[in-house]
Amino acid sequence: MSVVVAAAFVGTQALLSEDVELTANTFSTGSVDLQIWDVTSATYVESTVGFTDTMLPGEPSGPHVIWLKNNGSGVDLAISAAATVSVEEINSDDVTVTLEARSADGSTSAGTPVTQTLTAWETPTALGSPNIPTDDEQRYHMTVEIAEAVTASDDDVTFDFTFTGTQVAP
Repeated sequence: MSVVVAAAFVGTQALLSEDVELTANTFSTGSVDLQIWDVTSATYVESTVGFTDTMLPGEPSGPHVIWLKNNGSGVDLAISAAATVSVEEINSDDVTVTLEARSADGSTSAGTPVTQTLTAWETPTALGSPNIPTDDEQRYHMTVEIAEAVTASDDDVTFDFTFTGTQVAP
């Protein structure tokens, strides 16, 4: 009897059910495209030559203005920076670099300045707020200072900065 009841239940269930489909499900990512302003060509590019200064120890150089643009689609970017030292006649610990997000006209701070020795900048460091929204720009000021204790003349330090944009929730 229980076999007959079970068979009747399964048969009834089959008669009272129906399937529907949700098809063509697609997910995609936005695109990440961080660019830097090139003064020479007056356009945003992937890489540009920076600045050359002659400095006195204890006197900051700059601010050097850096413009970054989030040229991606649908992705807000958090920015980090890292230095690569290629010439080091001056000890990297004797060079301090400060990066600060600025307002569009450059007149006021738009974030907390990040100050580290060039040695510390060799590890990628988050620049904090603000993030750069899709198709928007952010200005940064960079100042560089050589420690007063540096007394050698005609010494150099040459470094590159790499800025990285990492996706964040909008």
